[in-house]
Amino acid sequence: MAKAKRLEQLLLFINQKKQFTLKELADEFKVSARTIQRDLLHLMDRGLPILSEYGPHGGYTLMREKILPPIGFSEPEALSFLFALQWLGESDSFPYAKDAHSAREKLMNYLSDDGIKQLSNIEKKWQGNRPLSDQVPVHLSLFFKAAMEQRIITVEYEWSGDLRISILQPIGVIENGYNWYSPCYNPAEKTVHLLNLKNIKTAVIENECHHVNEYSALPVSQWNELVSPQKKLNLHVTLNSNGANKALNHPVLCRSTKLSSKSSGQIQTIIPREALPVYAEWIWAFGADAYVVSPSELVDYLRAKTDEMAQIYETITAAPKV
Repeated sequence: MAKAKRLEQLLLFINQKKQFTLKELADEFKVSARTIQRDLLHLMDRGLPILSEYGPHGGYTLMREKILPPIGFSEPEALSFLFALQWLGESDSFPYAKDAHSAREKLMNYLSDDGIKQLSNIEKKWQGNRPLSDQVPVHLSLFFKAAMEQRIITVEYEWSGDLRISILQPIGVIENGYNWYSPCYNPAEKTVHLLNLKNIKTAVIENECHHVNEYSALPVSQWNELVSPQKKLNLHVTLNSNGANKALNHPVLCRSTKLSSKSSGQIQTIIPREALPVYAEWIWAFGADAYVVSPSELVDYLRAKTDEMAQIYETITAAPKV
């Protein structure tokens, strides 16, 4: 049996036995005790936790968890694990957080320089909470692929009640808890639009040669830098202690949240006017824990939403008492 195959079979055998002697292993694999000893040292050098015990009843014991045999991941497969593991291990209180961090470190050690660069690009082009909900837009993967590869797409989508067809360059994808969005550069208009991916009817990646802007290094969280100053609004929101805690744990708002004291905080940033409905939904979820100072457009939006909710409950009549 070839050494590589023997090491793999040896690892599986040890996982099952937990406790064993050199003679047991030599008999099982029909090799000398010296050969098995060298194999064990090789596995221990690779991180297999084996404890050696001396004496007439001595032998070897596999410590802690079982170790899986070598698995040949492709680099894209490894990147998919690393992408998912990053958010699983963010909080120490999350189940398997410590194991997720350990697994991520192991995979990172074997990733090529190109793979590490690609992982960095993935994290730049994706902004949102994990894990994903079941309500994932059909075209989410296509927009993300186009953003990663700096590709041009042809899109048919709803916009202000109309059906449009445009050639666009996606910059990344953003999730706000309810919907997925993609900021896209429109070469014809030389502007950036924030598309709600649920409004996309059809989308295809163009194979023809098109001029593309260099956005590979631009994190999707900074897409508002591409918006002209005339199309931006100053966002200022004051927060109580509960609101500050919510904002600091928000995947987007955390970047512009500052603590004013131990019991309060504020959000201050510049947002594209086009993204106002998105930010409104985020702030709306804070309830009475947030107070909007500016812009006035956001105050009007929240007032209208509050009036709409009040009207819904006014139409509900109290059930007759029995």
